[in-house]
Amino acid sequence: MSYIYSFFGTILSWFNSVTGSYALALLLFALLFKVIFLPFGIKTQKNQILMAKLRPKIAKIEKKYAGRTDRVTLQKKQQEIMELQQKEGYSMLSGCLPMLIQFPIIIFLYNVIRSPLSYICKASSEVIAKLATLVGIAETNVDKINQINLVSKINAYIASNGSDAVTATGLDPSLLPNFDIFGVD
Repeated sequence: MSYIYSFFGTILSWFNSVTGSYALALLLFALLFKVIFLPFGIKTQKNQILMAKLRPKIAKIEKKYAGRTDRVTLQKKQQEIMELQQKEGYSMLSGCLPMLIQFPIIIFLYNVIRSPLSYICKASSEVIAKLATLVGIAETNVDKINQINLVSKINAYIASNGSDAVTATGLDPSLLPNFDIFGVD
């Protein structure tokens, strides 16, 4: 799984280096994945349009069997609806499949976005722990450290004390993401 995080982190890091702003990098990152998933979205919309065209025909079948609730009749009704859908080329899975593909990717992206030191700066757990100690965060479990907050504190530390101590931890301060957009943090 770490190679997937590294892949997404590398893309986000590249956008960050090009734009100079983490927020703009996230925007470009989102646009990239929107473009990648555009064909899936088009397929889903085509499927929804086809279903809208089928609704009147399905309503006729349901009206034909209205009021009859025995098992055999319900099976016949379902069979006719399924045959109609197959004849017209409608697939219920083609509407859900794009969402199922996107969901794990969104989970990966969420973790990459929340951990800029790990995936943008490629800092190890030891370096992150040293940085947290340097800026006064007492959390010992690196996984529980809010890295976005830590980056802000590191930037504030660098502004007041210089970057020598940060460099001594093993992190290149130039790799830190800039959370400012148009001069606002």
